[in-house]
Amino acid sequence: MRKSEKAAASIGASQIAALGRRTSGVQPGAGGAVPTTMTIEEALAVAALLVVRHGDAHMPVLERLQREYEEEQMRQSGRDRAQQILDGLMRKRAVAGPASAAQRRG
Repeated sequence: MRKSEKAAASIGASQIAALGRRTSGVQPGAGGAVPTTMTIEEALAVAALLVVRHGDAHMPVLERLQREYEEEQMRQSGRDRAQQILDGLMRKRAVAGPASAAQRRG
């Protein structure tokens, strides 16, 4: 059982309503609001609760949210890898010093 499914098992109706009112996990983007990983996890918990309590009719929502969560994890992973590459390059240049950088240019 995933973290979001465990959370759904212990969530109540008032908590679901509170999740619906919260917007702290949504960030503005070019096409409107872009959900963060935390927001998707919360939505997954609600969808899991709906499936557990009300049946498979809600499975398409749960499956879509799971895909979005996995895609966001991959995007985050990609950003982390890119940041590591940049950090490594910056460390190399800092160690080499400005004189070495000037020599490389020409």
